[in-house]
Amino acid sequence: MATNFLYAAGTDGFIATPFNLLTTELNTLGSGNTVISSVNGTSGVFTQANTASALWAILSFLAGGTFTPTGAPNLSGWFVLKADDSHYEKLVSNTAPPRAPDFVIPLFTSAYAANDISACQGGLVRLPAAPFEVLIQNNSGVSLPSSGNKIICGPVAVQY
Repeated sequence: MATNFLYAAGTDGFIATPFNLLTTELNTLGSGNTVISSVNGTSGVFTQANTASALWAILSFLAGGTFTPTGAPNLSGWFVLKADDSHYEKLVSNTAPPRAPDFVIPLFTSAYAANDISACQGGLVRLPAAPFEVLIQNNSGVSLPSSGNKIICGPVAVQY
């Protein structure tokens, strides 16, 4: 007999309480610029303890204030992986990694107000098993609001 794959029970569909990947790092981030996590987790580093060992997550952007993206706006994100106890993937200052983003959060080309949320493209994003930092590139055509911005991670799990 076939077994159904179902989302594991949790709170509002999340296997662990949603948490912030980036907050103040995003404030006034200029278009085309990048920033790496440094505040949340353990000085910007996240592990399976943060994600409840979930394989998947719903990622979203919460606007801290008003701004109006232009062009084909998005926030591109990369999980910067820790290869061993002390070495992370190579980064070049204010440059996106030379590989496709791990996730993209598309933005409207209309005005955002404080607390407007945009969800990640594709719904679920695969989380890394190894410790990671998060790098975001602002491709919105304008600077992000000066305070209150967040990239939120809501871990989900599938069971059978």
